[in-house]
Amino acid sequence: MSRAVLLRAALAVFAAFTVSAHSEQSPGMAQTSAVEVTLTAVTTPINGAARQSGTSSANLDVGTSATLGFAVPGSLCERAIGGRNVVDATAQHAWTVSLTLVSAQIDKIAIDVAVERQDGQPLHVTKREVRHLVLPEGAPHVLDFIEADDEALAACETKNIVLQVSAAMVERPVVAREVLDYDLWFTHADSSGRTVTRHAAVTGLQGHRVDFRFKPVRWPLQTLVPAAAADLSIDEDVSGAIRGRLQINGTIDVSLTTSRRLLHTYPDGSWGATGHEGGQKNFSVHNGETVRLELPEPGGSAGLKSRDGSTMRANYRDLFAGHAASVIVRVTRN
Repeated sequence: MSRAVLLRAALAVFAAFTVSAHSEQSPGMAQTSAVEVTLTAVTTPINGAARQSGTSSANLDVGTSATLGFAVPGSLCERAIGGRNVVDATAQHAWTVSLTLVSAQIDKIAIDVAVERQDGQPLHVTKREVRHLVLPEGAPHVLDFIEADDEALAACETKNIVLQVSAAMVERPVVAREVLDYDLWFTHADSSGRTVTRHAAVTGLQGHRVDFRFKPVRWPLQTLVPAAAADLSIDEDVSGAIRGRLQINGTIDVSLTTSRRLLHTYPDGSWGATGHEGGQKNFSVHNGETVRLELPEPGGSAGLKSRDGSTMRANYRDLFAGHAASVIVRVTRN
């Protein structure tokens, strides 16, 4: 590996991170010239799966704004989406959505969204609100919802429409088709220093989100609590997603999302888990540079049951006291 830059990071929701050297993402760094904001209508029929039924987009620089519109002239089967001009006197329901780009970094796009809804004939304003959003790239935020009544369903099988907004960086054409290789390691050292390592290697276009998953680490409970039943174990399942983006100065901006679950199996074959503990970290690296992110102690507890019927309460913070876990990342331009 190349020299490692240690990022001391608690990968937990809303946790604060501290990082060293150039790997910390500074406020003025990696401000992409344009972001595409998209208004999307998602329709759900009365007898089938939801689907995207229309989109309208605009490219914004930081500090600029655009206004998009969505209108329903009659039943929910009649829809118009585009700019503000799609909202006219024939509509029975209409939304005008004004979006202002506040800031943009990899997987962290801040936009102000002003929404005005009108209903009825003639149209009259029924709701106005402003939302201050910070969104990962491509992740939708629901703005509003409309549902058909039983009478309307007789003529149109669309049950409801969800209106949502999303944002994504506009890729520089010169690097849009460049490929990045991601080497990832999960390491977990127990209180005696014995270390288990898992490796995952994934590849993707720069700017694209790529999922990864490590082979779970199985911890026989007797290695953590000697008095525990021999057939009890806990599986540590770590997965996530990574996105890298090439910058003009040659560095690579990286967004890493990590999730950890602790799973246990019951004698009847069913299983339980603590749920997901995870978070997102943004940082910058040079090509081929290695970065380590430390994971916090796991939280939560679970009731474990052995085949002989005996049970115990597993407090994960106590079970893994003195352990150290981390995710190591190396990003290489293909």
